[in-house]
Amino acid sequence: MALRILLDASILIASLRLGMDPFKEIEDLILRRVDFTVTRSTLEELERLKGRGKGSSRISSLVLELLKEKRCRIISDEDYKAEKIPVDEILLRTARRDRMAIATMDESLRREARRLRIPVISMRGNRFYCDPPDPELWDIP
Repeated sequence: MALRILLDASILIASLRLGMDPFKEIEDLILRRVDFTVTRSTLEELERLKGRGKGSSRISSLVLELLKEKRCRIISDEDYKAEKIPVDEILLRTARRDRMAIATMDESLRREARRLRIPVISMRGNRFYCDPPDPELWDIP
């Protein structure tokens, strides 16, 4: 069975800025098949960045193309948006509900995910890492 990873815009943008393929890097790190997922809110966030112009527009366009190319599963989060819940909280709730790890660069999101015992994949410098380090030990609540 494949591990399910919920992607945040921050890790996608950061890895592409460094010229890295986040999908390949995460699969190489975990050493097994991964099902990548994004929320509708994450896609909307990338679309907003795309409309800003300059560098963020170009990188956001590349991220959106890569998500399409990799055929990431898109999860609707309309229920949460109706309640005006922040995107980070949507990611945490979705990860817990669907038993997924979260891939993000956002420090507060990483901290809260670890507090909730949700596995986290992130980057330090130009290397990906996961917490806890061995996916075999992931006990996703």
